[in-house]
Amino acid sequence: MVQVPAPLDESAAAEAGLWMFVQDRPRALAMAGSRRFASADGAGDALLNPATVFQAFHRTFADDNVLQLRNYIQANLRPLLGLRTEGLSLEARVQQSMLWIKQSLPEGLNLRGIKERTEQLQVNWRPSPLNNRQRDAVAGGFAELFIGAGDLRRWIAYSDHYRLQTQLQNERIDGYLQRWLSDNKTLIARAGTNAFQAPDLGTLAFFDQLVLKPLFELIHSDLRQGWEPRFEPQLVRLSVLAQSQGYRISRYQHIETQANYLILEPDPGLDNPARYWGVYVFRVGQAAPLMVQVPRPLYELNTFEFGATFFEESGARTLMIAGTHPYANADGRADVAHPANQQNLFNLVHQVWQRESGSAPMETVQMRGLGDSWTLANSAADVVVSSYYGLDNQPRRALIESTLGQFGLTVARVQGDLSTLGYETPLNAQSLYLRLADNKDLTSLWLTPDTRRLFRSGENDRQQESQFKALGLPSELASLPGYIRRQGLANLAPGQAQELMATLADYRRSGNISFLRTLVSEHRSLAFRHLVDLNSQQAFVLVQNAASQVVAVANLQPSNEERALINGDRVGAAELADAVRQFSSRRQAFLIGRGAEP
Repeated sequence: MVQVPAPLDESAAAEAGLWMFVQDRPRALAMAGSRRFASADGAGDALLNPATVFQAFHRTFADDNVLQLRNYIQANLRPLLGLRTEGLSLEARVQQSMLWIKQSLPEGLNLRGIKERTEQLQVNWRPSPLNNRQRDAVAGGFAELFIGAGDLRRWIAYSDHYRLQTQLQNERIDGYLQRWLSDNKTLIARAGTNAFQAPDLGTLAFFDQLVLKPLFELIHSDLRQGWEPRFEPQLVRLSVLAQSQGYRISRYQHIETQANYLILEPDPGLDNPARYWGVYVFRVGQAAPLMVQVPRPLYELNTFEFGATFFEESGARTLMIAGTHPYANADGRADVAHPANQQNLFNLVHQVWQRESGSAPMETVQMRGLGDSWTLANSAADVVVSSYYGLDNQPRRALIESTLGQFGLTVARVQGDLSTLGYETPLNAQSLYLRLADNKDLTSLWLTPDTRRLFRSGENDRQQESQFKALGLPSELASLPGYIRRQGLANLAPGQAQELMATLADYRRSGNISFLRTLVSEHRSLAFRHLVDLNSQQAFVLVQNAASQVVAVANLQPSNEERALINGDRVGAAELADAVRQFSSRRQAFLIGRGAEP
């Protein structure tokens, strides 16, 4: 049996233990679940306290056959080696690994294999000078291996079988995530199922110290300028650690823009029961100081789709998606935003990210949904914006509102008026941490029902698709910029363009198939195509001439009533694709040739 008695204090030993469990397949792996020095009475110290679950497991399964893995820290360096560590790094001082053996080697332990994994190994046929309850409970067959810093790189060397899961896709991250939600709705716990399993404190501490902290350090420093393959081995190691808790780290790359993202997500292995702890996306490279959060993705409909779109268009650093309906459990623990529910992975990711970013500015942006009965007197605002500290962070607030303006959405600020009373940023599990953070704030975007509906995925609108099918019109899922770049954009006569836009607008507002039928019957020289953009999941009607060139595009769920005017005869293919991409990002109503505009 392999044991790691202090995984949260000696993280390298924890990683070595997991690696050994995967590679060498010992009978069991035991890891303590608390810090050794967290309490003054030593209650959490598995090496000293005889009344821990770790010790009970040891008494039951040890059978004089235990290898304990340790690494050097300040608390054990002096009794082991007589070294003081002030002013000097441990790695510079301690390169040698040490194996301490009580009476005899554990059965099945290959000493030659240990020597092959260590460059400098000192074998001591006696117990170590450190206190150890597990060692005291057995007569022999107990070994303690302290792995030197120089040998850790040799010990934790994953074979080619362990690679970072990488997806190279043509769809942007927001389109991918929207399709992910559509295809994997079972990964979000539904209301009344009691399916959400709150993690214990030991699991959260494991994620904090062994997965999140080193991952965020990597994103903040080594990957700050963009993806570099040389850091993949470090991510593989972190992913293996996450897999021990039913999660994994993967990389996503958008082929068209070469944008890279790291995703912390549930590991879909058959042996991993769903825990509904959420999905977390981190932009690699330059990013805006925004952390986008969707705390209630099922309960507040379409906040997930809006959040994913906002994340991509704003260039935010992080996107956090809760893995549960707030009323999934009868005891209320599934609501990750409730101030009483701080013990969950969603809140931990929020806290660790804020902590590790130090004094760097960061704005948490939570996507929330207004109810159907909501009204704001004397205002037709699409979004109500409130901030925990009162909208004082001008640069970050400007970035948020400029992204909303790009979508064509109007904003009402919560500034103490009676009309917006009750929509202040709430005291929730995430805002509670702000008092401990430096240069941080939390902004809530309260979206009206009509606004949220505009961001529904067009791919899931079966009624709309069936209408096109009934008229014999093709439907497809493809990249809108890529399609128009291939087919080209031609100008259309101004009068015909105006007539087309009027009829398409009538269809968009009513959803009545008769308007589509009118288009087909009255414009027989033109062809019509239903296309859902792979990147944004927006649905469009494409109008093409006899040469298959696109002459007009209508957005079927625009949030911006503007028209994009492009002269297809005067732009190159790359410039055309960029213009179409901007049209899609701004969610404008129509794209037409400049020559078609009266």
